Amino acid sequence: VDSIYKQAILEGVATTFADTESIIEGGKVNDMTSEDILKIIPVIIMISASFISAKINVLSWHLINQSVTLGE
Repeated sequence: VDSIYKQAILEGVATTFADTESIIEGGKVNDMTSEDILKIIPVIIMISASFISAKINVLSWHLINQSVTLGE
């Protein structure tokens, strides 16, 4: 939530940490425009994609560097 909030602020979205958290969790936000809420969605997608990509890279590295023994 913190990285999404910080990125939204950098992009000029009028939001608070609590509002950002509420949007991510599917809650209601009363003090934001629909335009600002829609601006946060791509930020969520971008950061989520980066996180998933990093996890895939780590898993791939482990698979590639895993010791494999065939029989004894």
